[in-house]
Amino acid sequence: MEKKVKIDEAVKRMKLLKLDEKTIKLFKNNQEYKISIAGVSGFLPDKYKKMISKFEQDFSCLVYHVIYTTTPYGELLSCLHVSKYMEEWEDEVYQIKKSIPDVYVINLTNDIHSEFGTIQVSNKNGYLERIE
Repeated sequence: MEKKVKIDEAVKRMKLLKLDEKTIKLFKNNQEYKISIAGVSGFLPDKYKKMISKFEQDFSCLVYHVIYTTTPYGELLSCLHVSKYMEEWEDEVYQIKKSIPDVYVINLTNDIHSEFGTIQVSNKNGYLERIE
């Protein structure tokens, strides 16, 4: 599948999540994404970019936004992504509309606990905050 198809799908999802327009434009034009930390935005540190790039390569997906959260289980990077399976996109979009996107969570504290799943998010001024 062409990367452009995934980029277009990611932009559609970013709009559904009501992410900041500058964040959407940055991703659409440069495939750069920002990180939401407690509902505010920042640029993704290089040390995390390598982890996310490896995830994208291993699973043939495209990350379009990342949420950083500190929890009792450790420091987490929740990677919102477009999967390689187009037949799953309709369900993934349905989940986004309910503010429960599919993610891959990278556990920075203990990688063995990294996993696919869903999280609940809320939008704060164009940036996301993980609720659950």
